Amino acid sequence: MMGDGYGYGGVRWNMMGQSGTTGLWILVAVLVLLLVAAVVALAWALRPGGRTAAVTGPHATGAGPTADDGSADRILDERLARGEITEDEYRRTRAALHER
Repeated sequence: MMGDGYGYGGVRWNMMGQSGTTGLWILVAVLVLLLVAAVVALAWALRPGGRTAAVTGPHATGAGPTADDGSADRILDERLARGEITEDEYRRTRAALHER
């Protein structure tokens, strides 16, 4: 049976000599890569500290700044860097923070 299209092991071969499963394996590989990329992106987005202050704001957790962790100084530095306060206001506020 020369032209019946069956090769070794009963696998049907097409005219180009392939069994037709090559495209399926490429599809499986692409889907696995997409799944891995989605898991990595989700893990990156949910990691602790993954959100920046610019996106969530300085008080996103609901807890106000405390003098112990230096967050008041950091916020004051950021406001000066953004130009929200002048250098005089910065110095006066920093002095008031450290008088306590």
